[in-house]
Amino acid sequence: MKPIHKIIIAALTLFAAIFIPLAAMAGEPKWQNVPEIIRTRSGTAQKGNFLFATATAGAENIRADKAHEIARKKSFLRALQMIQIASSCKDLIADLKPDEQLQFIQIFAPFAADDHIKGITVIRQWEKKRIHYTTLAAPLAEVSNIKCKFPDLSSAIFSYIVIDNPSISGLAFCLRHVPEHSSLNNKIKNRITKWFKDNDQKEFALCTTENGLQDGGCFKNALERKAAYLKALSCPEAEVYQFILSQYTAPPDTEYYAWSEIWPLAWKSEMKRLKDNPVSNLIVASFGHAVTGKPAPPAAEYIQAVNLFNRAKTDEDVGRVIDLLFLACEKQPLSPETYNLIGACYRHLRKYETALPFLRQALNLEPEYDFALVNLGLCCGKLGLMRAAEYYFGQDAVKNSGNDWVRGCREKFNHENTKVRKNEKGQGQKGNNYGV
Repeated sequence: MKPIHKIIIAALTLFAAIFIPLAAMAGEPKWQNVPEIIRTRSGTAQKGNFLFATATAGAENIRADKAHEIARKKSFLRALQMIQIASSCKDLIADLKPDEQLQFIQIFAPFAADDHIKGITVIRQWEKKRIHYTTLAAPLAEVSNIKCKFPDLSSAIFSYIVIDNPSISGLAFCLRHVPEHSSLNNKIKNRITKWFKDNDQKEFALCTTENGLQDGGCFKNALERKAAYLKALSCPEAEVYQFILSQYTAPPDTEYYAWSEIWPLAWKSEMKRLKDNPVSNLIVASFGHAVTGKPAPPAAEYIQAVNLFNRAKTDEDVGRVIDLLFLACEKQPLSPETYNLIGACYRHLRKYETALPFLRQALNLEPEYDFALVNLGLCCGKLGLMRAAEYYFGQDAVKNSGNDWVRGCREKFNHENTKVRKNEKGQGQKGNNYGV
C-alpha cells in the first residue's frame, strides 16, 4: 500500500470516529454518546449539541410497593432540574472550580424554573443498591434561552438558607462562597446551628455557636444558643451563660462606644477602659471566644504585671496591674497566662462577671489550664453558680495539679461542701493574699 493511501485511510478513520457519533447525536442521543464522567455518578456535561445530566434518588423505607417507582420519578425530575440550572446559571458559576460548579448545580437544582423543555431524551434509568439513576439529554438549542432565577451568587445563597430542609453539605457550600466578615456569613452559621439542633446533633450545634461568639456580631443570640445547647447536654457550665444572659441591660445613648446593643450591667464600670484596648474589648464582646491559635509566651509587660500584682495592697494597685496586662494583650494576644491574670485581678476587685470572659479566653487557648479553671470556680462560687463551680473544680487538670495554690483552693471548696450562702453572693474577700 502506498503512503498516500495510508494517509487517506487514516483520515477516513478519524473522520468516521468523529463524524458518525455526532451524526447519530443529531437525531436521538444514545448511551454511547453520554460523557464518561456522568455514566456512574450524578452530574452534568455538554457534548456535541446536547446537555446531558445524570441524577440519583434513594428508595425510602415508605410504601414498599411504591418506593422504587417514587425514587425513579424523583431521579428523573432531579436530572431535568439539573439540566435547567446548568444551562441557565452557567454564567453565574463560571468563575467557580469545576467541582464547585457541580455542587452548585446539585444543591440548587430544586430552584429550577418549571419550564417545559422540548426534545428531552430519557437515555437510561437503572437501579444500584436501592439508588435509582436517570440519565437525560436535552438539545442545547432548547435550553440556551432559559433565564437564571438568581441575579448573583449571594442571592442564590440567601434563597437556599431560608428553605425548610437544607442539607449540611449545601450549607457548607454557602459558607465557602460568602465573605467571612459579613451578615450573610452570620446568617449561614446560624442556619447551620439550627440544622444540627433539628437533627439532634447538639455537640455540633455547640461548635457552630462558638463561631457565632467569635464574630461578636450577634452576641446575645449566640449566648442564648450556647446556654440552650449546654443545658441540653446536661453540662453545668450552662449556668454561667444563663447567668450572664440574666444580667443584660440596654446601655444609655451616651455609651456610644458599646460593642453591643445590650450587655451585663456589671460590665459598665469597665466600658471606657476596654474601649481603648481593642483586643480586650473583643475578648469581652465574644465572651472569651475571639482569639484562636497556638498559645504563645506573654509579652514583657506581663512580667511587670506579675511583680506588681504580688506586691499589691489596694484595689488601685490591682487596677494598675490590669492596665499593664491590657498592654500585654495588644502586643501578644495569644497568651493564656495574660488572660488568666486579668481574670484573677477582676476576681480580687470583686468584679466576677467581668472576670469570666477573660478566664474563658484563657481556657479556649489552653483547655486544661488549672489556674484558669480554679479562678473560674472561685468566681462562680461568689456568684452563687455552685453547679458551675463544682464543674470547674472537678476537672482533672485541677484534681491532678501539682500547684499548692490550686490544691488548697480545691480542698477549701470541697470542705465547704460547695455551698455558698445567698447573702454572700457577689461579695469577695479583701486582702493581699493574691493567687493567680
